[in-house]
Amino acid sequence: MKEFDYVIIGGGCAGLSLAYELEIHEKLKDKTLAIIEPRDEYKRDKTWSFWKVTSHNFDDCVKKNWENFSINIPKKTNYLQCKSSPYQSIDSGLFYEKINNKLNENKNISYFKDVSEISLKNSFIFNSVPFIKKDYRNLWQHFCGVEIKTKNDFFDEKLSKDLELPENKNINIKNDDHYPPVGLSNKLEEVQNIPAPRQIFSSGESNEIQLRRLGELMWVYVETLPSTSWPIAKNYFETLSLRIIEANPDTGIMLIEFSEDINFKVTVEHGIKEASTEIFLSTFASNPSETIEQDPEFIQNQLSEIVQFFASSVSSFSGTSLAAQNLNDRKKTKIFNLNDQTIIELNLGFDRAWSAVSRALDAGKITSNDIDRDNGLFFVSYAMETEEDGWFSFLNFNNDENNNSLLLGEEAEFKIKLEVLNGKTNIYVEALDGSSEEAEALISKINELLS
Repeated sequence: MKEFDYVIIGGGCAGLSLAYELEIHEKLKDKTLAIIEPRDEYKRDKTWSFWKVTSHNFDDCVKKNWENFSINIPKKTNYLQCKSSPYQSIDSGLFYEKINNKLNENKNISYFKDVSEISLKNSFIFNSVPFIKKDYRNLWQHFCGVEIKTKNDFFDEKLSKDLELPENKNINIKNDDHYPPVGLSNKLEEVQNIPAPRQIFSSGESNEIQLRRLGELMWVYVETLPSTSWPIAKNYFETLSLRIIEANPDTGIMLIEFSEDINFKVTVEHGIKEASTEIFLSTFASNPSETIEQDPEFIQNQLSEIVQFFASSVSSFSGTSLAAQNLNDRKKTKIFNLNDQTIIELNLGFDRAWSAVSRALDAGKITSNDIDRDNGLFFVSYAMETEEDGWFSFLNFNNDENNNSLLLGEEAEFKIKLEVLNGKTNIYVEALDGSSEEAEALISKINELLS
């Protein structure tokens, strides 16, 4: 029987990751390895989720990534960031594919279904499947949690219904983000409004890929992380056989040679919504001494082609760009607490921020009694949601009209202020005849609607 230097018993997560580490560190350069695994094929069979407390080699296998979460304590919602230790979910299909593709390059690595097929006499053995004796006390690893079955997919990047903690718990939460306070202007002038971004094209195959427009500004909206959108966008121009002058995944900028006279500048950014991408395109002259005017119709046609390409590619594309991971951190929406007041920061100019808030209020059916766009003010009525059933009543995802787990309190009047600061737009809420707790509830609702 054939002998091996190393034998790994169990070709699951532990065994394969060990083999991968040995291979990439060239420990198997002059050594042989046998992996014992009874399965006939590797296919997506599970998802592994964990807090990323240290770096690992499988960032390209991460399907979901959470960098913030919220906790409800009595009369207050606290938003916390975990950017330094995000909660991640690895797709086993991507994991198996990555590792096995690497291991298959080494002819010294072999797979067997049963340990009886090889000799263990002179091998160093790693056993992730310990032998269990009958009538013997053993410690097993188990996962403890709550399994929730829903009609729709609620396991995504969005913040789900907030966790409610008991009132008698003493919670000390530190807010690490501190920004300069923003002031209020009480000056009211003539009301002016602008339309919300409109969808001018949508792929027939997916509602998650759209061409949007606000005035002369147009962009492609994709509900994927930028690290996934980046290689698809790059592949689009490669498919057209256009020369890529420069592609910088750290900045999200590509320069494309379109013709002898015209070049494209393509910018891939994180969108307002969680795990979304916005792709912008502009033109510039090939000759640095010349300038050209932007042609909205031409740009719209080019963006429409990108939408079509994404619609046919994004569902079947399972990869991600490690080099573009930084783009995932540059979200356009950020929420923080300052002096016991919650503020939303949008990395947008005033026009887009105003439009985004307008759409959010409409989506949330929050009544606008008056607006003053010149001063960035909305005057709204809002009734705070209250829990009827207490602990974990949010686990009821039933959308029936008879569901009474959430009740609306009495409506109160609020002022929503948008103020531009250092190129960004801050949003905060002031209660006119309601309480500060209700103002906090309203801005939390706006953040939820934006995200």
